[in-house]
This record gives sequence, structure tokens and C-alpha cells, in this order.
Amino acid sequence: MRASKKFHLWDLPDSIYVMLEDATNKIFFNKMYNRFESRRQYSKFLKLDPSTVREYDIRSGTKKKKEYVQYIPIWVLKKSKQFLNVNEIKTIERGMLAYRPRAGKPIKNQILPVKECPALYRLLGHMIGDGSATRQKQPYYSNTCKELRDEFKQDLAIFGDVEIKDRTLGIPIVVFQKQVKDFLASIFNISFDNKDHIPELVFTAPDNCKKVFLRALFDDEGCVSGAVGIRITGKQMAMDIARLFEIFSIHTAIYETIRPQKKPIYTINILGKYIELFNKIISSNHPEKKDKLQFRIKRLHRTSRYRPKKVINNKILEILSKSSGTKTIDIANYVQLSMGHCLVYLNKLEKTGKIKYKMKRNKKRWTMA
Repeated sequence: MRASKKFHLWDLPDSIYVMLEDATNKIFFNKMYNRFESRRQYSKFLKLDPSTVREYDIRSGTKKKKEYVQYIPIWVLKKSKQFLNVNEIKTIERGMLAYRPRAGKPIKNQILPVKECPALYRLLGHMIGDGSATRQKQPYYSNTCKELRDEFKQDLAIFGDVEIKDRTLGIPIVVFQKQVKDFLASIFNISFDNKDHIPELVFTAPDNCKKVFLRALFDDEGCVSGAVGIRITGKQMAMDIARLFEIFSIHTAIYETIRPQKKPIYTINILGKYIELFNKIISSNHPEKKDKLQFRIKRLHRTSRYRPKKVINNKILEILSKSSGTKTIDIANYVQLSMGHCLVYLNKLEKTGKIKYKMKRNKKRWTMA
């Protein structure tokens, strides 16, 4: 197993601009001017106008007679790194005050280097799952589960005091600063516009990081019905997820669902006898899915495979008498039957007039008649 990584200033993507403290800024530019013998020659090396380099040097620029704080494009530091010794490289990273995209606020009290840790991989899993990061808009994470949204916010703290906004776009979302998305995309070499594979770095990560990555994917895209699995678009992504499960000896089967005029859906199902192992190693932080997993495992351990129909009917009536608008899957878990088998009982009870259902979001909700 490889050692844990650290992601440094130099791993930031070229879209990032940085602000160095005054003393560090002077050390850097004096070093470059001495190396190239003048600002003009250094500017020529960077293929920039000398006046632009001067603005980076004095950390100030003027536009329409208004003065503003000038950040340095990270690519300037990267291109110049070859002329720095080890101590100077460390000094520059320690002397960084803030970083931001070209337009936008910096992260306050930013943390660099960012250490490879479970929180980093959980963020990646959620961004691949229910994250959105189009180029023209601020990135966000969407989920109806408050516990998962709160966990996402806590994980963002590995980058510093990231500005977070709670908003609603039909469902609750967590909006965060663009440079976090850019940093994640850079270190994992992935485009969040086209989430078609799992980054290779995940496969070589420490096991605890792999586990939380899979858990985040399951929390967002997982299903616990007749089977336990993850539904996702993209054949390569599905194959990568199955490959990652195999590392923990959790065997799966991939099923393709063709949809007219839409991308196919791929379901990575955990094979029945490995569901308990999945629950032990991966599990879920989504309260509802976690409960359903426990019910599914209880069904695997039923001591009696045959129960009188009257006993099952009474169990169904028992759960419906305690709640209104119960989902089929919740009833199936309660009586420890498969979805299909449970529906047989529900439909018969509905015909006798004892129970009824209403459709909500294209799903049946069962109640007492």
C-alpha cells in the first residue's frame, strides 16, 4: 500500500489565482528578476507585458482609475518553479494568504497542503453522485437528506473556511466556492461535466478512503428494494464501481436498462450472499437506506421460510394501522418479503377492501381503507 498523499500549492489547477504575503512575494519576484537579470526578460519568459508582471509584483492593479488587489495566476508560479530550490518552494507555499478563481472570493484561512483523507474522497463520491459543477455556475451538492448535506458541509472544512450557502432548487442544495471544485477536478484528473469514470487515484487510495467513497456513491445513487445496488449512467463508470467492490471481495452483477432517447441506466447489484459483507464494510450514512439494509439482512436470516398467509396479512395491517401513506418497499421490509411477493399480498388485501393506495410521485402509498 502506498503512503498517503499531500496535495500542495503546485497541484492547484491553472484556473486559480493566488495571493502571497508581502515578504514572500518580494522573495519570489526578486529571485526571478535576478535569475533573468531584469523584469523585462522575466516578462518575456512568461510571455506577458512587463506592466502586468509589475502588477503581480506590487500586488495591485488599476482599472478605470480604480485600484484593486492583484492576485497572481498559479501558472506563473508553476512555470517559475524550476528556478526555485526546495526551501524556496516551501517558503512560497507557507507564505500563501489565499487563492480564488479569476472572479470570486478567496477561501478564508485556507489549508495547504490538503491531506489525503476520508473526507476528501467522500466529497469526490458525492460530487460524482449528486453533485453539479457546470462551468458557468457555482458548484453545488443536492440531496433531500439533511444528514448527508450536513456531512458534506463538514467535509468542506479540509480546504479551510469555505463559503457555503443553503438554497433550494426543487430540492435542498449546498452551494460552495468554485475553487474547491477546480481543486478536486485537478488532483483527481476528472471532469465533473462528464462523470464517466472513477479516477484511478481512488483505486490506489488507502482502504478507508475507498470505503467512504463507495459509501458516498451508495448514499446518493444507491437503492435497497428487492436488491441492493447502485444505479448510474455510464457503462465505464458502472464497471469501475464493480471493480472497486471487488477489492473488498464484494461481488456484483451489472444490469443495463435501455431508455428511449436517453442514456442507458446501469445497475450494479450486490449479489445476495455478499449483502451482509457490503453492510459490514461499506454500509450507508443515509438513515433511511441504513434501516432498509438492516431489514434486508434480517430477511436473509429468516428462520422460517414458510409463514401462514394470515400471519403475513396481519403484519401488513399492523404496519398500515400505525402510519399513513406507506411505501411498498417499507411494507416489504417490515414483513420480510421481496417487493414482488409483498405486492401479491397487498393487491389481494386491496381487492377485499381492507386497504387502499394513492399514487404519489408515480409510486403507490398504502393506507387502511
